[in-house]
Amino acid sequence: ATRGGPTTPFYLTRTEREVSLERPDHWRLYRLHDLSATPGLFVLPPPLEASVTLEAETWRAGF
Repeated sequence: ATRGGPTTPFYLTRTEREVSLERPDHWRLYRLHDLSATPGLFVLPPPLEASVTLEAETWRAGF
């Protein structure tokens, strides 16, 4: 959810993306926006790459 508009960037976990790919018929992203004004909602079905650009924001380093 965000106070910003519908195109405000948001974070998605690796697990959320993996589940969206593994279970596309059962997974949806519900995007709440404009919470400080008139709230809005839209739903994105998989594949997310059809609707948004996914960029790596953080990396986990392991040994």
